Amino acid sequence: MLLCTRLDGDELFERCKDLQKEKDDFAGKEESTMVGKDEFAKLVADLEARLKELESRLEKFELLASKEREANKELEEELIMYKKKAME
Repeated sequence: MLLCTRLDGDELFERCKDLQKEKDDFAGKEESTMVGKDEFAKLVADLEARLKELESRLEKFELLASKEREANKELEEELIMYKKKAME
């Protein structure tokens, strides 16, 4: 009976060590997950800022393209007018 109790005590001790190791492993994983979460949040913030910048640039280019189309239309109308005068 004493031998059985001793073996049970050793098994409990080993199991306790195993559980402590698992706890430490989980704590390490939790810490690295938190670091990863912070890095991910920074990346998302950077990407959102870049997206806003690109959207702003796109608006500027669309405005510039609109102005260029308007100028082109005016030049085409002038060209038509000069061709008509030349034909007269």
